[in-house]
Amino acid sequence: MVPHAAAVARHAAPGGGQRERPVKPVRLAVVGAGAVSERCHLPAAATVAEVAVAVLVDPDLGRARRLAARFGVPHTAPDYRRLPVVVDAAVVATPPALHAPVALHFLRAGAGVLVEKPLALAPAEGEMLQAAAAATGAVLQPAHHLRFASGPRLVKRLLEEGRLGALEAVEGVYGVVFDWPVASGSHFLREQAGGGVVMDNGSHLLDLLLWWVGDAEVVEAADDAWQGVEAEAHLRLRLHGPAGAVPAALTLSWLRHLGRWVRLRGRSLTVEQDLHRWHRVRVWPTGWSPPAPAFAAEPDPVPPRVAAYADQLRAFARAVAGEAPPPPLLPDALRALELIAACYRLRRPLDLPWARPRPAAAPDGAAGPARGAPAGALDSRPVAPAPSPLAAPAG
Repeated sequence: MVPHAAAVARHAAPGGGQRERPVKPVRLAVVGAGAVSERCHLPAAATVAEVAVAVLVDPDLGRARRLAARFGVPHTAPDYRRLPVVVDAAVVATPPALHAPVALHFLRAGAGVLVEKPLALAPAEGEMLQAAAAATGAVLQPAHHLRFASGPRLVKRLLEEGRLGALEAVEGVYGVVFDWPVASGSHFLREQAGGGVVMDNGSHLLDLLLWWVGDAEVVEAADDAWQGVEAEAHLRLRLHGPAGAVPAALTLSWLRHLGRWVRLRGRSLTVEQDLHRWHRVRVWPTGWSPPAPAFAAEPDPVPPRVAAYADQLRAFARAVAGEAPPPPLLPDALRALELIAACYRLRRPLDLPWARPRPAAAPDGAAGPARGAPAGALDSRPVAPAPSPLAAPAG
């Protein structure tokens, strides 16, 4: 499996210039036939002339064959290590525990890899992938599709142009009752997913903040994990942007409909990115009280989800074909892994009212622990939710 050589050829363009056209598409293996492949990668690939999905890989061959028939994929296979066709690159859309081993297999063979988020379960695994890509020259691209959506690109441009003024505070919320149509239970198994809502939805928010603002450090992390994965988390970060440190508060939930957005308050303007409708952005003067107007950033007739994934795939194909360098996503993806690891290392339990010890009257009338429970047995070391930095008055 090696990238094909000439993927484009030059031909005369109107007016005597030159332009590039594809000679043959990049041959893809899509590894993983779960929901993200069904709803995102395969529909996007069907709109991108630069790629052709040659094989869909999943140990559940029945599901793989159904999706292959639906999306016109000619081959299926149960094992990514034994493919029936030669491919130039792979999309790794497996449970996170398999991201590193699957990606490593293709990188060592010289094939490009587009890896779903998170890039790996731990920073050391991410660095191993980076080294393998450097050794073979293969393309390693983290799949952070929001960077290809029109709304986040507009926010990036507003920040780069200084339209917001000095950045003062950031708040992000990604809260929705978990309804992703998963094909397996891997999301809820720490050994498969590496974590819960921080690893899953937190990956999106951390990548956006690293891209938009700059580096970050974790100040405080609290979640509701007892023995499984966390479904609710409150994070406090310190971002390091061009104008100095900026406080940030993130609330993540698989349990509550809180909305999905990131709000950046500048001294002049405040901007809010909708993380459900990726093409929608709100901008208003900081301190303005009426409801902020919303508008579409570069509206596209293609559904935003498919359009963003298609642009991501197109950029990946151009890099594999040697037409363009890979999008500069890898450094931030590696840094996001370090931040996620810091969240889990620093975590403290959220204050869960139903988990607090309930004092019961002792025989002598003095307060005591609940019957049958030793004192402090359910001590959750309460942590108050991180206050929104946007609630503070502008400095």
